[in-house]
Amino acid sequence: MARAFHLNADGSFSALLDADERELLIFLVEDVLDLLAAAEPPPAAADPFDALIAQFSEHPVHPPTDPALHRLFPDAFAGDEQASAEFRRFTEAQLRTARSARSQSLVASLRAAGEELVLSQDQAHECVQTLTDLRLVLGTRLGITDDHDRNEATPAHEVYDWLTWLQESLVQVLFMLPPRETK
Repeated sequence: MARAFHLNADGSFSALLDADERELLIFLVEDVLDLLAAAEPPPAAADPFDALIAQFSEHPVHPPTDPALHRLFPDAFAGDEQASAEFRRFTEAQLRTARSARSQSLVASLRAAGEELVLSQDQAHECVQTLTDLRLVLGTRLGITDDHDRNEATPAHEVYDWLTWLQESLVQVLFMLPPRETK
């Protein structure tokens, strides 16, 4: 059974996860990776100038039709579809790439871990973001709009609650650190 994240003497973060919990997390993260890749933009041009030209000549990117993807990539300008499409055109590919990279990093850490998942400070921040993505996708699939306004107790809801607890334990430990310097 999982034990909350804690700070190690060397500045790393650890949580105990049994094999089933690690496999569940891997499954969920890979599901989000599949969701992100399903509508992934075509690969960038090899030449940076060609990529820039292609970016400016593309048509606006429309919002995702999948509610979970739309939750991950919401409209930037409520009520202004054109401005949101333009914003999406310039940001969505980079956001997808960043989310995918963070998710792949967590999967690699989970696969390499024994019962103890050990993360560096950077990996811990990425893990919090990936757990947020998992909760957004699962919460959307379950119809959760407010954590305090739920009365269902299905296994999927229990997984959502477990992800919430795991993320909260990591956030609490991260708050114990001095603020990170921005570069």
